[in-house]
Amino acid sequence: EACRSISIISEKGKEEEEKGFPAGTYEIGKDIPAGEYVLIPEGNNSGYYIRTKQTQEKTEKLASGSVNNRGIIAVKEGETLEVRLARIYEAEKAPPQELVQGYYPQGGYKVGRDIPNGIYLAKSTQAEVKGTYRIYSSNTFDLPSQTSGGVLSDETAIILRTGQYLILQWAKLVPASGIK
Repeated sequence: EACRSISIISEKGKEEEEKGFPAGTYEIGKDIPAGEYVLIPEGNNSGYYIRTKQTQEKTEKLASGSVNNRGIIAVKEGETLEVRLARIYEAEKAPPQELVQGYYPQGGYKVGRDIPNGIYLAKSTQAEVKGTYRIYSSNTFDLPSQTSGGVLSDETAIILRTGQYLILQWAKLVPASGIK
């Protein structure tokens, strides 16, 4: 009987893990493990996150931003992650990003996990706002890890390699096989 109860609990825990963690405030290492997470907004909303670390003097803001469609964040033990209007998934367990009408929408992606490596065409999605793309070598998303990027005045061909990270804003990504 005890073994049966444990298997029921672990099945429930696995189901909750696959659904992701709800929006809220999490202490890394206590509430959720350190690592890489994918944030996916709930409904048609944009999500929001704040990553902080408590020092002796104050709470230090490490990163913050809005999340449209899909975002990636890496957190370390001892930090706090506050997420609003989005679900949090361990990166390897996040729902896959599917093509939407032949393209990937704006958001954050890890190449080889969220989208396949290959040649793509990046295009702005709005006439009044130019889209941007940034490619990074790591999930720190800092300037030293940025390998390329730019403002999309028209269409721009980009090559994405496994392990890179891509951030698209006001832009979409069309696989080369889908270019007409």
